[in-house]
Amino acid sequence: MQIDRRISHGARARLSFGELTTAELFFLWALRERFDTGPGSMLLVGAFRRVFGLAAVEGALAAFERMFTILLRHLTREARLLSPECVQVSRDELLLLHAFAALQAERTPHVQSIARTLVGPVWACALCQWAREFGSYMSERELVLPLRGLATLVPSLTQLH
Repeated sequence: MQIDRRISHGARARLSFGELTTAELFFLWALRERFDTGPGSMLLVGAFRRVFGLAAVEGALAAFERMFTILLRHLTREARLLSPECVQVSRDELLLLHAFAALQAERTPHVQSIARTLVGPVWACALCQWAREFGSYMSERELVLPLRGLATLVPSLTQLH
């Protein structure tokens, strides 16, 4: 994965930042912030504490970190993340939002296929496990990512930069 600090009009997705739900905004910001600042970011820890509360912050942060680490180390293609303060959404970020929404929902028969496409067959089960765990923390706080464009998700994942 790479952080792209430039505003790249070609990398923008069809969905604008203002159209994202609170859950999508939080997930996208957390991905960007974690990638930009590394593990243990005080800003990320503080945000997780406010969102999940003291009782759940450690579990939520650990599940997110494990999921993020699998993505970071094993993503099958290069993905472009924009900087945390950017109000645009890259196509790659939108695909990752769609993929996490499908993994969080667990209602789709494509979950394993999505995970295999993202990180390969060896890491697919681990990605599903940690995405499901982090997704349950988010769901408890009523942060559920919507399933948008699921029919085009699996073919689109092969287009990660």
